[in-house]
Amino acid sequence: MKSGLYCARCCSIGAKCSPEQHRYFLGFANLVLGFEMSDCMRTQRNPRHRRGAQVSFYGKMLEHRRRSITACYPVEVHEQFCDYRRGVPDLLELECRSTVALLAKFVTTAEVSNPGTSRFERIGFGEISGKIARVFWLSVILLLLPLSGLATDIKVQTPVTAETINAAIRQAVDGDTVLIPPTNATISSTIIIPNTKAITVQGAGISSTILGDAVGTRDSGGSTIVPQSDSMAAPARKGFNVHPQKRAAKGANLIKVSLRAGTARSPSTSKVTRITGIKFIDAGRTGTMGGNNGIIQVHGADQRYDGRFRMDHCQFGNSDGSQQLNGTHNFDTVVGVIDHCTMYFRPPWSHIYDKQWNGDPTRSGQQSWNSPLHWGGEDWLFFEDNKITATSKYGYGICDAYWGARAVFRYNSFYDVSVQTHGTETGAGPKGRGVTAIDMYSNDFYTIHNTGDAMLLMRSGVAVVHDNRTHNWPNARIALATYRTYMSIKNWGGADGSNQLDRNDFSRGGTNKDPTPFATGTAKASNGLVMTASPAPSPAWTPGQWKGYTLVNTDRPRQPRSVYFSVITNNGKDNITFHGGFGGSLAFTEGQHFKITRVLQAVDMTGVTGGTLQNTGSRIANVSFPDTSDPKYPGGKNDQINVGCWEWANKDSGGNNIQFANSNTPLIANCGASPAPSPCYYHNDATPPPSFSYGTPYPHPHPLTLSAGAPPMPTESPGVAATPTAMKQ
Repeated sequence: MKSGLYCARCCSIGAKCSPEQHRYFLGFANLVLGFEMSDCMRTQRNPRHRRGAQVSFYGKMLEHRRRSITACYPVEVHEQFCDYRRGVPDLLELECRSTVALLAKFVTTAEVSNPGTSRFERIGFGEISGKIARVFWLSVILLLLPLSGLATDIKVQTPVTAETINAAIRQAVDGDTVLIPPTNATISSTIIIPNTKAITVQGAGISSTILGDAVGTRDSGGSTIVPQSDSMAAPARKGFNVHPQKRAAKGANLIKVSLRAGTARSPSTSKVTRITGIKFIDAGRTGTMGGNNGIIQVHGADQRYDGRFRMDHCQFGNSDGSQQLNGTHNFDTVVGVIDHCTMYFRPPWSHIYDKQWNGDPTRSGQQSWNSPLHWGGEDWLFFEDNKITATSKYGYGICDAYWGARAVFRYNSFYDVSVQTHGTETGAGPKGRGVTAIDMYSNDFYTIHNTGDAMLLMRSGVAVVHDNRTHNWPNARIALATYRTYMSIKNWGGADGSNQLDRNDFSRGGTNKDPTPFATGTAKASNGLVMTASPAPSPAWTPGQWKGYTLVNTDRPRQPRSVYFSVITNNGKDNITFHGGFGGSLAFTEGQHFKITRVLQAVDMTGVTGGTLQNTGSRIANVSFPDTSDPKYPGGKNDQINVGCWEWANKDSGGNNIQFANSNTPLIANCGASPAPSPCYYHNDATPPPSFSYGTPYPHPHPLTLSAGAPPMPTESPGVAATPTAMKQ
């Protein structure tokens, strides 16, 4: 235990401080009960400040009997007190005994009684002395402190640099606001908000406080960004948003936020970290900051106990397309809201993950998948009331979402921007899962460059999409895709009809892992996406008989990235048409052999949720998936639930319905088709039944937006270059 003469403000860093900056603990009584105290800093050795300060309590009044002497009460502050001070307003989280003990020591040390006396003189209803008085007044203070509104504004010193901002952050405690003055500053090292405090970092408005990102590749603390595993050279096709920007990059974050940590006994919804009133522009970052790190990175450790996050009234890039940030932003296991922001960008603006949902030790998103979805609940990352603009013809996404991501998009205006996701296939590393759920409603989608992209692309999980509108948006649709039905993934293999992670049809015999084929044969050749059997099958195939089944080239290696199978889109009497690949397509040479299998339900495909899949160990080295491989289900059974994706009341500018479009495989069947397939995985123009538990949407505006006022929002100016500050950072 460390003791020393520190004021409450500085105890976290053990720093000396001036009277104008900070108060002693008794200074808080001044705020709580209206006591008149002096904000002075003296040493305990000066006897003038230990004698003659005669203090009496009369109800809620404390007065100095000898006003001719500036009363200053030195305090011996223990480390527990520092923890206590940071914990306000969550006082009840503390261990009572240690808190009362250290405060009792504080009262004794402060010597607030007459010299040589150990009792308080009077308390309204009578005279109480010694320990009884201390216990009484400590109880009053403990009860009233959480209500006292101790939040403080801390001004960032000029010139504004990462160092001056970080210095202000170090002084701040829960509830404080770090004020960045009007500035046009270049920031070349990381601004850090640690998980020990929930604070607001506030600028003077987007036309006044401008921070330029110049965090370079050689800064101390820089890290190498691992390129995503889906960086395959493939052209963008409608329904398949392939982002060309996948360059590896080095460099630190511009802002790194670790959400305020909590405990199982302390719900942390009142602890909010906020970034507001700032314009962010590029000022020379070298190399693109990839999505696994982020120019602005916000990370949590467990959404059940972490503080909440809000970023609002900020601008990113200039409206004329200049000085767009060179990279994306990263939000991992974040519950909160991003609102009233203006975004101009070329790459995906953000990457959304829930790697550590429920404290997932594997950091793979599996706990997000295995936990219930609380539609209409608080525990999502909300994007609402934003203006989101892509500054090039290619229609970028406001996000890429995977690793168990859960997100809500509502009341936004999108300009050539869509909502993009990844599935349990590419981009998430050895064990990573795809997006878990997207809730999207009451948005407007506008086109400037006639991009024609789907306004939402779901590659896994469940989507509820309703009451959205498109304006002159060509080919308006909501795309569903499951890439594993026609490609083999390094870590998960392919849904080829014999991968034990999927539900396969072994009605003709065999096992889920090794089902008996529905047909076998020899290929004459393949012409484009058509394979012709030789000799012709006898009896001849019925047209459409194999639609939705899987065609496997058994002479090609069954390994990751080997295109040895694809989903069948149609067939004739002796030929099969199959789906084109992702970076390569299935092909046959004369004499190669084929078989036909069937996948009933692919792992983590669109329309399914839940299950007990566990990523319990090593990386998968091959795609044979023996029963002992990881990831695995207990007993090797895929126990995920098909709840389907749902859409209703989505309209284009002509008043036509915008519906789900199955863009890649008949396996993702429309429940509204005639005859209705079984199983089916999406519902057009049909609201979910009560059993779906969609419920009432979460209140709008988001409650976090109502707790504090917005910074000034003057008319935005287009191109504003960041000016380097005089201080080297």
